[in-house]
Amino acid sequence: MKKFLFLILLIVCISELYSQEAQSYSKVIQIPNTHADTLYLLSRQWFVSSFKTPNKVIQDDSKELKLISGKGSVEYSYGKLQYLAYEGHLTFLVQIQSRDGRIKVDLTNIIHENLPRNSRSCNLGFITNESEQFKTGINRSYHNNVAKDIKEKMNLFSEKIFQEIEQYLLKRQLREENEW
Repeated sequence: MKKFLFLILLIVCISELYSQEAQSYSKVIQIPNTHADTLYLLSRQWFVSSFKTPNKVIQDDSKELKLISGKGSVEYSYGKLQYLAYEGHLTFLVQIQSRDGRIKVDLTNIIHENLPRNSRSCNLGFITNESEQFKTGINRSYHNNVAKDIKEKMNLFSEKIFQEIEQYLLKRQLREENEW
C-alpha cells in the first residue's frame, strides 16, 4: 500500500512539473504584398541591426523554413529596496517566422538570473505562465511577486519589440519600393 501511495504521489508531482508551460508573447504582423523570402531577409537584417553581436545572438537561421531565432537579454530590477536581491537580467528567445504577407514573432523561454553577488535563492530561473509559479518555500510570496513583475515588464517589452520589428519591415519595404 505504501508503494502504491508513493507511486501516486510521484506521478502527481511529475505531472505538476511538466504541466507548466513557458511564459510567451506572440504577435502576427501583417506586411501586405511582400513575399516570404523578402520578409525572412528583412527579419534577418533586423537581427543584425538590433543586436551588437548578431553572430552570437542568432541561434537558428533556416532559409528553407523562413525562420530565424536569437537569444536576447535585458536587465531586470523590481524597483523596490526589499527586492534588491532579485536584480539581474532576463534572457529570452526571439523567433520570427515568415509567410507571404505576414510574419509571426514569438518571445519565449524567459529565464531570470540575478546578479552573482546576490543570494542564489533569489534566482528564479525559467518563468512559466502559471499565475502562482512558486507554491512552496519561505520566499514564495516574494518569488511570485517578482515573477508577476517580470511578466508585466516582458509584456511591455514584447510590445515594444513587435512595434520595432513592424516599423523596421514597413520602412525597409517602403525604401525598396522607392528605389525602383
